[in-house]
Amino acid sequence: MSSLLWTRQSNEFRQRSKEAFAISRTPYAERMLSLADARINLTQDLEQAHLLNWNEFYKTRLVEHLRVVLIRGVEGSVFLGVVGFLVVLGPCT
Repeated sequence: MSSLLWTRQSNEFRQRSKEAFAISRTPYAERMLSLADARINLTQDLEQAHLLNWNEFYKTRLVEHLRVVLIRGVEGSVFLGVVGFLVVLGPCT
């Protein structure tokens, strides 16, 4: 029964994919034909390079922020671990 359901969903997904491809093919072909013009091609290349540059900038900022958060988290965990150990060990001595 479950394999029949999977096949039905798979066929529906395949049909939707074919329809999406057919709908988007004409605008895509028109955009690609417009790239035959060197000025349009250069403009699009510059737009993509600019977008990629900003994307990399924000990814770098995110990674730097995550690094700082991770370091502070490890430092805090070590500190709390030592304090906890001393609190537990304190009454024993």
